Amino acid sequence: MMRRIRTVAAMVFIMAAVMLMGGMSAEAACKHSYKLISTTKATCTKNGKKVYKCRKCGKKKNTTIKAAGHKYVLKSSKKATKTANGYKKYKCSKCKATKKVTIKLTASASSKASVASKTPDTYKVDTEDRTYTIDLGNGKTTKTTGHFDSAMEKKLVTLLNTYRKSKGLKTLATRKVLGDIADTRSTESSIYFSHTRPNGTKCFTVSELLGGENIACGYSNPNSLMTAWKNSKTHNENMLYKSFVTIGISVFANKMTQYGITSYLYYAAQSFGY
Repeated sequence: MMRRIRTVAAMVFIMAAVMLMGGMSAEAACKHSYKLISTTKATCTKNGKKVYKCRKCGKKKNTTIKAAGHKYVLKSSKKATKTANGYKKYKCSKCKATKKVTIKLTASASSKASVASKTPDTYKVDTEDRTYTIDLGNGKTTKTTGHFDSAMEKKLVTLLNTYRKSKGLKTLATRKVLGDIADTRSTESSIYFSHTRPNGTKCFTVSELLGGENIACGYSNPNSLMTAWKNSKTHNENMLYKSFVTIGISVFANKMTQYGITSYLYYAAQSFGY
């Protein structure tokens, strides 16, 4: 009788050891079937979340709803003069946040007050490869080499305004300061292709004048690039947004050399302004 009791006890011990070794749990074995139990909406500046719970084991998981960012609409403006700054006031159509952009006076009366002019700025002509320094944040930098394709930039401006006109919208005036912003973003994109800059900040930190951005990689043909942007909902919305009145476009041909062969990968940026 004693031997039988010992044998049973040994079997129980072995079974318990196997369970521990296997790390088995009801949650781990569960083929989860999640259902949504709560939603916290995202705002313009704060992320939201969705909470799910397994119908079988009760395990919960969260997914993040990213903050969408402000969508500013011009509400009022005052032109700059030779003696006083002007301004433009904007209000977010979603959260009602406001911002004010100063239009600085200049020696030539008011260059910023004339942004609605239909006479485009003179685009740079630059086919010589140059090296540009890119800020990575925390005091770190890197380099990127290439040139700007001014012919493609001008063609993209024409295609964009033709497209807006076909939809009954006003054409956008080119503006040098937005072209400079686009240059910064196209070169940065060759290091980190995202609406987040290589230094970890959002693209809008380039300048308070930037109201919207489209970027692209790998398109050396302007017609193909415009088709791709049109076929993307968010890119197309930017191109047809009624409140935008100015544009800067940059196409950076990033130089790449491998096995002694040089090629170029194109990075494009559309920088929209109010």
